[in-house]
Amino acid sequence: MRIFKNKNLQTILMPLCIALFFLAGNALLGSLLQPLGTSRYFRDEVAVYAAEGKQADIVFLGSSRTFQTYAPEVLERELGLELVINAGSATQRPESSYYLLKDLYRQVKPKVVVWGVQWNMLLKEATESQRLESAITAYDRMSARGRIEYIPTYMFTDLWPQFLDVYRYRNDFRYDAIRKNLEAKAEYKEHGFIPDTEADHYYAGKGFTYSNTHCEDGNVPIMDEGGQIRFSAEEIDPEKLRYLEKVTKFCEKNGIRLYLVASPIAVMNLYHLEGYQEANDYYADFAEKHGIVFYNLNYLKDKEELFPDHMQCDYVHLSGEGAEAASALFAELLRMEANGESTDGLFYDDLSEVKAQIRRIAAVKADIEREGTRAEVSVLSLHNEDVVVRYKAEYAKEGEEEFVLLRDWSEGEEFELALPSASGGRLRISAWSGVEGEGIAWQEYVLE
Repeated sequence: MRIFKNKNLQTILMPLCIALFFLAGNALLGSLLQPLGTSRYFRDEVAVYAAEGKQADIVFLGSSRTFQTYAPEVLERELGLELVINAGSATQRPESSYYLLKDLYRQVKPKVVVWGVQWNMLLKEATESQRLESAITAYDRMSARGRIEYIPTYMFTDLWPQFLDVYRYRNDFRYDAIRKNLEAKAEYKEHGFIPDTEADHYYAGKGFTYSNTHCEDGNVPIMDEGGQIRFSAEEIDPEKLRYLEKVTKFCEKNGIRLYLVASPIAVMNLYHLEGYQEANDYYADFAEKHGIVFYNLNYLKDKEELFPDHMQCDYVHLSGEGAEAASALFAELLRMEANGESTDGLFYDDLSEVKAQIRRIAAVKADIEREGTRAEVSVLSLHNEDVVVRYKAEYAKEGEEEFVLLRDWSEGEEFELALPSASGGRLRISAWSGVEGEGIAWQEYVLE
């Protein structure tokens, strides 16, 4: 039996029917396969605010450095606001920020947008996995209409199949996985979202993730972020810059106050990253050109006191305690601006001014080559050029906590050690500026 007697009509409608059938199947199976997570919590929260007709006072955009830095409840309390939303998502790219903003504007019409920028945000990604993660995590936070608008951005790329849940979760097409998903969603429907406050990282609501982990003072590792890419204006991805400008124009068109803010990172990064000052200058110039505000919280004159190493979760993210401090500080900046007070005096203009106030060792790293009871050690430490560094080496046998001194504070970045054991153990390398009371940087290494 022929359903369509008109051949032209058949040519048009048959592919449409197949597509609709496929999408319906994807929606049905996808709802069974997609796990419950922070994106679902966030999407549901925003939908409730939209249904209640609420308008967001502030919306934050950006990567994980955003959603682990700004606690909406702190800003609401400090500024007497009704609704602050943190729309940060993992490795969020400028195009994701743009479409998330458009989607949120339709729902909660923010008055202020704060975009967390980072030194390499406009450069090409270090890995393809970051590109995928950025696209998907932002997509999962959007409403249905936002998703429909967002998908064509990737339609002719290798990423578009990832927007189909049956493809993305194809490896979880198992009875036990589906059963666990259904049970979790049934409990969520009955009891709502209940955060696991004992977890290392947990979703605390309104897009904010609280971290219970933290570094110890002096123990931030030296990390090669971005594969040692150096920032320069010549290396900027034109497509990412286009979306930076699109967000700026969207905010201007809709009467939204836009801020670009660099969130606090470990001091180690200020010494280790290539072209950090150039990146700061680029964002400062962009902000001035477009009449918006740029704050680099790493250039605060009292950053060392406000955000010591133990306020960091790792080398680029704040702990929950640090996030609450950063949120209160940013609220104070907004309050000062609202009162017509200048904030210029709170910041240094140049990285050299920041470093001039730092008299400690920012971080240390050792390369160790062991042969039996002998170890050759080569040390790298980050510090000001006028600091004379002294190094110390200590050893703990396997299974023991107590360290024994192998080398007392001495100058020299390369040295040989005699180890108490020919196998196993831990080596602690410490670096010190030689000034009493100044912080010591250290790292521990498990020896083979």
